[in-house]
Amino acid sequence: MNDIAVNVNGRTRPLTGVAAHATALDWLRDTGLSGSKEGCAEGECGACAMLLATPTPDGGTEWTPVNACLVPVYALNGQEIVTAEGLGTPDALHPVQEKLAEAGGSQCGYCTPGFACSMAGEYYRPARTPVESTPAQAGTGHDDGIPSHDAEHGPNGFDLHALSGNLCRCTGYRPIRDAAYTLGAPEETDPLQQRLAEPAPPPSRPTPRSTARASSARHPSTRPCACSATNRMRCSSRAPPTGASR
Repeated sequence: MNDIAVNVNGRTRPLTGVAAHATALDWLRDTGLSGSKEGCAEGECGACAMLLATPTPDGGTEWTPVNACLVPVYALNGQEIVTAEGLGTPDALHPVQEKLAEAGGSQCGYCTPGFACSMAGEYYRPARTPVESTPAQAGTGHDDGIPSHDAEHGPNGFDLHALSGNLCRCTGYRPIRDAAYTLGAPEETDPLQQRLAEPAPPPSRPTPRSTARASSARHPSTRPCACSATNRMRCSSRAPPTGASR
């Protein structure tokens, strides 16, 4: 089982002894990374969002926000993720966290780590470029210095669709949007920015032997479990409770 592991915030964490049905969210919280929250457990609220290193067509990497509650943890074998804890610390906030704090984009704070991860995914999007200052009304000859943008994109090129999977019940979204629209470009020395130039980890699957061990840990029975370690659904070969019909 030592060959099954996930890179989390730059540290390799083995999946030894983890139940086959465990989600990435459950596993992260069990390992002490409680920034990711369970709000709906069905991919609707985004409170559990984390960043996954995914490949780009040019062989680089992009940070893609995904819902940890929907991802079986064994599907992350060999992959690289960043949680809210990996963005920054109380003493050294990430620019996204800093702007959220400055704009008052958090009240109860339950959804904030998920928003921070989704916002960071857009923050590091290479195609996000600030909009030039143009006349507020085309053809009028009047230039008031207001950058030209629409209702779904900020003057800094931030696409609000990046936050469409995150829900907040406290702030009314305006301060969160304001925080997103004040983000600048990532510094060249930013480790997560530098990571984009390197290849993303290729998809990796556990060996059949490792899969069987992981499954047996979840489904103790008189015969080996035949389900995949990455299958979240109930295993059909699980031994039924005493007195229960199959």
